[in-house]
Amino acid sequence: MGCHAPAAAQTVPRPSLPGSVVAPFTARDVSGQFVVSGGPAPDPRVGVIPAAAPELGDVTLQAQWLAVTADRTRRTLQRLMGLPEGWRGKVFVNIHDSGPEAAPAAVQLRPVLLHGAWNVRLDLPAKLPWKTLVRVLVDALLVEMAGREAGQRPVVVPLWLSEGMTGLVLADRGRDLLVEGHTAVMQNAVKPELLVEVRKVLGGRAPLLLDELAFPPASMASDPAAHAAYRASATLLCHELLADRDGRRALAGFVAALPRHENWQMAFLAAHRPRFLSMLEAEKWWAVNAVHVLGRDPAMVWSRQATLLHLDALLTENAEIRVSTNAPASRQSIRLADLVSRWDAGVMRDVVRRKLAQLRQLQRHASKDSLPLVADYHQALQALDDPVLRPESDALRRNDMEPRLRIVATRVSRELRALDARLAEWKRLPPAATLPATPQRRRNR
Repeated sequence: MGCHAPAAAQTVPRPSLPGSVVAPFTARDVSGQFVVSGGPAPDPRVGVIPAAAPELGDVTLQAQWLAVTADRTRRTLQRLMGLPEGWRGKVFVNIHDSGPEAAPAAVQLRPVLLHGAWNVRLDLPAKLPWKTLVRVLVDALLVEMAGREAGQRPVVVPLWLSEGMTGLVLADRGRDLLVEGHTAVMQNAVKPELLVEVRKVLGGRAPLLLDELAFPPASMASDPAAHAAYRASATLLCHELLADRDGRRALAGFVAALPRHENWQMAFLAAHRPRFLSMLEAEKWWAVNAVHVLGRDPAMVWSRQATLLHLDALLTENAEIRVSTNAPASRQSIRLADLVSRWDAGVMRDVVRRKLAQLRQLQRHASKDSLPLVADYHQALQALDDPVLRPESDALRRNDMEPRLRIVATRVSRELRALDARLAEWKRLPPAATLPATPQRRRNR
């Protein structure tokens, strides 16, 4: 890929041969990846005041405007996926003739192997819904990305990935992606939260399972409500997979690995190892994460610094402590890591249950990047609230319960101190700094 000139349009004269299919007008985007042909030639209207853009609906495609829209879509998709600038295969877009005698045209996307690289051929009608246009452009870009390491067989991109990334691109830029000739469009001054449309469509319902996203019913194409729920679920899945730097790297690796595997599930596990060792683990992660994210009100989410300060305060218990039997009680603060290993079992259980409830409440307000730390504290303390260790449990004899509880409390205290060290490190970071990767913790049963 070499250096390309800025977006330009050139007029191609019609040849005198009858039946020629050479387009009268061709435009290219800034990067040179998109070559758009067909449609009417640009109509210069010097001195005409542009009319206000109508409400969202169908758009009439013109090559010069479509090239800019394609470039904006490409840049948005690469930014959301954390990808650098670059491409290998081109996307050739042909706008069908919209004359009075032209038959209705359908959208067609075909991978084409040319000079050892997979390119994409797009055939579009002269007019189509603007969201459909963005969907087709995203699909073409994903097919080109997945085909960079493909052999002689074209790569099939999973439907949930195309729909999900389309949902994120639409949520991120909206109609700002479009360029419409001789119309004035008010751009979004404040970028909305990416999951606003997802919450609206799902309306409190649980998103589709991974199996349902992998194998959608054939009736979805004719059911607008089912298609909206599918796109909302896929958008939420892509949003969570791209939540951090490791997730963005893994999703990019997933797209690149598609040609090397028989199905997308194998490519997904290969790219996300060791996060998911099986699709069952991914299904469990998705079920918990989706419900948790949808249950959080974005307006009530705190900043990272506020979250860490509340967490630090939550991990300290104030109590009146006597140094000796006859000494006066003095009010002191004790860290939870010391409390669970030193205090009486009965008092310790009450404190642990109260702290678990406070941590669950904090999870509803915690910033996204600090959520893993809050969850790790909750998981560590959960071991002390195991039903087997409760006094009313019949699983252990009462005389054996106290030593078992002390062993568990010692282990939990050690885990809490390690988490406290991580919390102290995070508090010292500036607000704009990226948090270090959260180490994988083994779940104790």
